[in-house]
Amino acid sequence: MCIAHGSPNRKLFMDPRLEVNSQEAFEHCLEGIRALWRRQSGWEVPWGIEYGRSAEVPALLIERGVLGRAAQMLSRDTGWRRVCADAVATVFDASSFAQEHNLSEVSL
Repeated sequence: MCIAHGSPNRKLFMDPRLEVNSQEAFEHCLEGIRALWRRQSGWEVPWGIEYGRSAEVPALLIERGVLGRAAQMLSRDTGWRRVCADAVATVFDASSFAQEHNLSEVSL
């Protein structure tokens, strides 16, 4: 709701907690997570992240638990900065966006 109404020019790729995702979106999400877990370059491609379009590079919210490993891998990527973390999830922004907006890195 916050994304849909508070930032209509930003699209939500997928929220796995919702039941309105298409099978295709779910498969793209899993493909990106698997590639990130394996430290494969291009893990962003299934999610449609293009660094050349900096205004469209998303924030990524990664839940703890099963997906915690993805957050650990992403925290090692210099292109991303961990800007929020709590017991439930970790949020990453593109490093360029975080630097531009003075967002400090937080610990896991």
